[in-house]
Amino acid sequence: MINNLENRTLLLGVGAQRSGTTWLSNFLKSLPEIFISEIKELHFFGGFYQNANWPASYFSKQLTSIDERQLIKPSSGATQITSRQLALRERLSMGDDVANYKNYFEGRILGERYFCEMTPAYCMLPVSEFLRIRDNFPRVKILFLMRNPADRFWSQVNFSKMKFPELTALEICKRQMNNVNFIRRSDYKSTLETIHSVFPKNDIHVEFFEHLFTRTAIQRLCQFLEVEFREPEFRKVRNASNSSAIQTQVRQFIVGVLKQQYRYVKDTFPNTYPDNWQEDITALEQSAPR
Repeated sequence: MINNLENRTLLLGVGAQRSGTTWLSNFLKSLPEIFISEIKELHFFGGFYQNANWPASYFSKQLTSIDERQLIKPSSGATQITSRQLALRERLSMGDDVANYKNYFEGRILGERYFCEMTPAYCMLPVSEFLRIRDNFPRVKILFLMRNPADRFWSQVNFSKMKFPELTALEICKRQMNNVNFIRRSDYKSTLETIHSVFPKNDIHVEFFEHLFTRTAIQRLCQFLEVEFREPEFRKVRNASNSSAIQTQVRQFIVGVLKQQYRYVKDTFPNTYPDNWQEDITALEQSAPR
């Protein structure tokens, strides 16, 4: 049965990468009012800003991997098409057609009030693309998670360390500071200013990774969504790198480059600014030549 989305709200997670979006997505799945996409990161909006093969190549690789596993270890009887395979096939045929994006959810949603996906790369979307979202969906709520810029950047760097075995950690960080995607994903200021220029303040929920795994933060989230509070499972593993593994020299370098992000966020959220963000700025200031 096809369910019209007219009276439902698009709940869009826009990042930041390595800031708890996977854990948050899993928590939202436990709420009966929210339908979460089978594919957490649909990469629908803004996909055509990158290159002709993106994001089709990303999803094709996932689908091929599942198909190959089925060939190696076939189930008894006829091969069953999984919901994940169906979702990936539909995503591949979606293109950049908003009608197809809506059909993807309409064919799956039941009685939920929200339909949701979380794509951290959306933090890099331009104003024009957020306007496109607003114009196509009369009801939108935005979720944005921020993590200590040094910890988030270091966590992202860890994914690329294997590509540069000959480089030190500091050399890799310096190299990636010239990578536009690394910098844009760390640009909380631009993301916050962009989403606030398009959506009303009451439709935007911002939380810190450092506060996310607390009962109080989840209560705030449920109040924002106007849903009944449900006790979260904080024991489940979350994708957090060990910040203590960052060498002092490397940490100071990252903080130095991203210091304006620290200061902007402190000015914007003075009452909830995490202690470890302030500790990084204080350490940077104390290490500066006098």
